Amino acid sequence: MPRARCPPKNHSRSKWENHAHTTETEATCVNPRFIPRLEPTAKPDNDHLRVQVTAVSLRKHYRLIITPDAMHLTGLFLYPVKSFRGCAVSAADVDALGLVGDRRFLVVDENGAHLTQRPLPRMALISTALDPTHLTLSADGAASVRITRHSSLDPYPATTRTVSIWRSQGLLAEDCGREVSAWLSAFLGVTCHLVRIGEKFRRPVLDHPAFSSAPANTPISDDRIVSADLFNFSDGYPFLVASEASLAHLNDRLVSIGEEPVPMDRFRPSLVVNGCPAYAEDTWSRLRIGAITFRTGGPCARCIVTTTDQVTGERGHEPLRTLASYRRDPTDSTRINFALNLTHETKSGTLRLGDPVELF
Repeated sequence: MPRARCPPKNHSRSKWENHAHTTETEATCVNPRFIPRLEPTAKPDNDHLRVQVTAVSLRKHYRLIITPDAMHLTGLFLYPVKSFRGCAVSAADVDALGLVGDRRFLVVDENGAHLTQRPLPRMALISTALDPTHLTLSADGAASVRITRHSSLDPYPATTRTVSIWRSQGLLAEDCGREVSAWLSAFLGVTCHLVRIGEKFRRPVLDHPAFSSAPANTPISDDRIVSADLFNFSDGYPFLVASEASLAHLNDRLVSIGEEPVPMDRFRPSLVVNGCPAYAEDTWSRLRIGAITFRTGGPCARCIVTTTDQVTGERGHEPLRTLASYRRDPTDSTRINFALNLTHETKSGTLRLGDPVELF
């Protein structure tokens, strides 16, 4: 496959509008160990290149470059089911809850408490695929199973299940049925159920992120709700942005001590940007990507999931051990930060690879 190509120095963004528009409904979500690359069209000219999402390990450090100095969006990822494998897309729509198709499904135990890779690293082995009407789950050694994305497509009324995720308690979600429950329970080795966001779901962004000192079962009250912002089954915010420079800095440290570099999928971001210094995102307060405006929710405290290989499910000590040596939160040493939480102020629109990133 040819190497990534870059446009001429003074190439304007309008010259890049002939991209491959891979929407969330067309995505096969195998594993977000991908980055965008530039491929020439069949008959390339000087004005048009096509953006494609290619299965290339982030360890190879290819870059999507639009102008030499402009900060821009180089990665866009969906995770249809929380803690399952994600997918790289070239474009995704935004709605009131975040990226359309992102973390609209959740695995819960018999009591409705959410399950994640933290206790169940085997969740990383389950692949997801979205089409306009269905979610498909598959894994090596197991047959695939299909689930409707919306209750309107079901032949019977959806059953409501009360679920919890971190400090968000009493959430009303739709049970996805016995077939997928049996499939997941057999593969993960625990009794569990799959639920999805439906018409009765409402989860406001709270005044502190998921990892906070508040008791996990503290009920939602009006004084703890930041605003009218709602979001999906993410930990604490609808978006997470990471920079390529920050990952490169971390990997330099890992290599210097004889450890293997890690790919971006260890951090499961929804957005990846290039064109800024390492950890510049720590200082951001508001930004615009394309036509979507965001405000920051503070740095993201990392957990054991970062030490889980997102292809094999195997768990080690890095990169969390190295991050702990230099990325502890100055106000709370128990928090080890990497990447930045975001809430979107623009509640509809489309994000595309190559979109410019502006700070204000």
